[in-house]
Amino acid sequence: MLAPSTVFNKGAYYSTYSPNTTVSTDVCKSGNEGIARVYGVNWRTGEAIINWDTSNDSTATSNTRAKDSQNNILLRSDRVKTVGDGIPSQVNIIIMPGGTFGLIGVGGSINTDIAPKGGGIIPQLWRELFF
Repeated sequence: MLAPSTVFNKGAYYSTYSPNTTVSTDVCKSGNEGIARVYGVNWRTGEAIINWDTSNDSTATSNTRAKDSQNNILLRSDRVKTVGDGIPSQVNIIIMPGGTFGLIGVGGSINTDIAPKGGGIIPQLWRELFF
């Protein structure tokens, strides 16, 4: 992880980067792109909250807690999505009158298929006190 996680609508979103070490031992060298991934998990259980792996939708499972809005049972592979080959930014949530969506920047482009739309907003404020 190279960026802070984002918590929104009972989901925790974070990006990771795995450098391609087969090209060169210098992971910062130009042309040495790796794999950028974004994770979306339930903030309390760590289970998937978005159906990012549709290839497993017909897989039978007894897990009935992790389901998406279409009632698909979500498995471990649904927690992660590959979003590019550069170092990804932090997941940013945009709140607009028509709904909410998530953004992540990677490899000079922006991916907007991150967070599920909707959800209420409950402001959470805190202040650290020093004595």
